[in-house]
Amino acid sequence: MLRLVLYLSVLVAGSICAEQQPAVFSSEKVLETFFKDLFEKTTAGYVLYGEKPVDLETFPERERTIPGTVERRNAVIGGLGLRCWNRISPPPNGKYLLLSSHDNDGWEVLLINRPAFIDAVRKNMLLFEYKMGIGSTPEGVLDNLISEGFEAVFKENIALQGIVLGYGAENAICYESGISFKKRLEPKVTPPFQIPTGPKNPEDMVEKLRAEKNWAKSEVQNLTFYKPSEKNDRLKIPFSFLKNSKKSKELINSYKKYQNALDLVLSKTTFLREVLNRFGIKLESLTDRAISSNELKDFFNADERQRLPELVAQTLCNTFPDQLSPAFIEGMRAAEKGEFAQSDIKFLDILWKMESGRVFFRDLSAQGNIQCIVPNKLYFRTLKHSESEEVLTMFHNEVQLHYLLEDSEGRPLVGSYQLKEAPKIELSKMIPGFSHGLLGMRKGEIREVFIHPDFVYGRDNDFGNGNEVKATVELIDLSKPAETPCFPFLKPFDVANYAPDILTYSDFNNLQNKHAYACGVRSWSYYKKASDLITLNAVLEKLQNRSKKSLSDSESDLLLKFEWLGIVNK
Repeated sequence: MLRLVLYLSVLVAGSICAEQQPAVFSSEKVLETFFKDLFEKTTAGYVLYGEKPVDLETFPERERTIPGTVERRNAVIGGLGLRCWNRISPPPNGKYLLLSSHDNDGWEVLLINRPAFIDAVRKNMLLFEYKMGIGSTPEGVLDNLISEGFEAVFKENIALQGIVLGYGAENAICYESGISFKKRLEPKVTPPFQIPTGPKNPEDMVEKLRAEKNWAKSEVQNLTFYKPSEKNDRLKIPFSFLKNSKKSKELINSYKKYQNALDLVLSKTTFLREVLNRFGIKLESLTDRAISSNELKDFFNADERQRLPELVAQTLCNTFPDQLSPAFIEGMRAAEKGEFAQSDIKFLDILWKMESGRVFFRDLSAQGNIQCIVPNKLYFRTLKHSESEEVLTMFHNEVQLHYLLEDSEGRPLVGSYQLKEAPKIELSKMIPGFSHGLLGMRKGEIREVFIHPDFVYGRDNDFGNGNEVKATVELIDLSKPAETPCFPFLKPFDVANYAPDILTYSDFNNLQNKHAYACGVRSWSYYKKASDLITLNAVLEKLQNRSKKSLSDSESDLLLKFEWLGIVNK
């Protein structure tokens, strides 16, 4: 009897200890966090616990995110979760599939409900055959999706995308029509003149379409977007739908059922077991040993601990090749002391995220006779000097000049040299990169101006394929200067709706320095949470004279585990 009591005491003590020291790292813990994060923030759960055919999500590459942001947390959770998932090798022909692909920008995750996908395609087979060719079959479309990926199969077929994503055929077709109408409403580009910015968001687009007095009005006047009726409404419908449509109402009701089923699963202690069962995987197949919080100090061996500062320094250099400046280092030191000012420069965060390995200006700045106006955005080179005393300032508006705009490959785009007489233009109406690139020119001077797409028509415009543009300009004559500045604001095109009014290039440079400082603050505020493993001085020492260099897979794995254990999971 005494032996039984002692045995029970050991069990109870063991269970208490287990509750006090839960596992913080294992395939089970990582996958549980990954799927909960996916189901709580996206519509992925509706694929497994509803009849949504497909869900497409992306997790950014860790080095493509700013430390301390929600995006960085998602990158760590997604990157580590998919690494664990890909080691499992789930059955390839199950009812549910989770496929992933990886590139420099991050992970693309595709969840497929096989029966629901085939049923959605079969119900709309005529449309699929029209778009994808006679003889297409639901099974064939699915096989292509699995082997080639979402973008390769559906490309610009927006209506088909909407159908397989579970938005309903009516809504998908109407949305595709709305996109085509939007393109018709967009003003034509007349380089190098500015164009008005488009709608700020989808709701603005719908309102503008409704206001158009043409045949398009009747097709889009009932488009609307789902708005939660209360704080606890967790329903996810990230698409427009026809509000007076019976099918739309049925679709919304079915999504509510999906969400109720998902909420129930998310609340269970057996959450991961039930999710893995859907994929035909047994939880017991995850055999790696769980690490508890009191074992973290021994998780990294001596060699790994020694390498961590170097790897953190390298990943900072890879993440911020252009922001890694004295201002960035100052921000890191301020974060260490806990003394720093907040800076609201979200529009520069967005521009930073949109950059994808651009090397045009880095190569350009290494050439001779190149002068920088705005780092990584605007440069010029003088081809013919002038001794004229007439110099272009921000107070000059009308000028007479010849110009030639070329794309980044040197192909001519538009120009005036075919005209006998140089045209007179108003600089206030020009794209900002063109106007600001001419500042300081003397009458008779010829200059090459190299302009980032942010200061042209944005990165998604067909002009120059959204890449850098070179303008060759010959300044023929200047008007008399005005009493107030005449230049356009130096506002990046893609964020013009909410960027501040930036009058001069020095203002823009000051904002870039503030952004570098803020990135430094956020970066070390993030890594400082793992101060038991790394120190600021060790990282700063390794940052000296460091250049961008890709990390190996093992180095990336080590950093993912370090950020998970030392930061994200705290």
